[in-house]
Amino acid sequence: MGEHDGHRKRLRSRFITGKREGCDDLALLELLLCYALPRRDVQPLARELLRNAGGLGGLLSLPLEELTAFSGVGEMTALLLVLAGEASRRSEEQRQKDAVLNSPERVKEYISSRLLFAGEGAVYAIDLDMDLRPLGCQMLAGSESDRAEQILRMALSEGGRTVVTAAGTGEPFPVLSDGDLALVDRMHETLRGLGITLLDHVVIHDEFYASAAQLGELADSEPVRARYHAPYGGLFRNIRTYRVDNIFDDWPPSAPPEPEPRRKKK
Repeated sequence: MGEHDGHRKRLRSRFITGKREGCDDLALLELLLCYALPRRDVQPLARELLRNAGGLGGLLSLPLEELTAFSGVGEMTALLLVLAGEASRRSEEQRQKDAVLNSPERVKEYISSRLLFAGEGAVYAIDLDMDLRPLGCQMLAGSESDRAEQILRMALSEGGRTVVTAAGTGEPFPVLSDGDLALVDRMHETLRGLGITLLDHVVIHDEFYASAAQLGELADSEPVRARYHAPYGGLFRNIRTYRVDNIFDDWPPSAPPEPEPRRKKK
């Protein structure tokens, strides 16, 4: 047994026995590199790769020629990393293709990875079929009319007529102001004139979001909306459903009505 075999055996055992939460990115990369470099201590190389690539996600997204530029990474090692990254991307694409975006929560889950890399203020439109499955997703730019045209082109290209828009924000507790909702309402009317249903606009920061549909701003009698639910989740998360302009309009709360006195039985 080589001097590194015991460490590798522990890594494999931890992963195989289901203790994956104990495997950080370094441990996972070490285990992966073991199959390309079976007779070498791969921990220093794994540390260096993660540091230079900005993490495991960044490393697995690099092309072959950039990977082979790292010291200690040959063609076979680079190919293994490229294959792992491609398999991961295809798996994520398939998962997203099979998603049903029938709530703001699911919209958040679907779009969060894109917003993470796009930065604050990025706005996306997601084209949906009648079962609320994504057909296409596109970042929007420009004025309101520019964005409406981009949504129309995407809908014509992908074949859907139902759209959800989603935007990233730096606010830890996202809210929709009356000004935001006025913009959403104008877009809703513009798209409706083009034969497209704007189902919701969701503003997202990490695990929290604000939804125009939850506020009741986009409710009407269109059948597709019957399949779009807006669950509130936990009590603490209810903060995401308020508009910032009128969050304290009903403060202080009115006192509960006095209970009626009990009538004595005869």
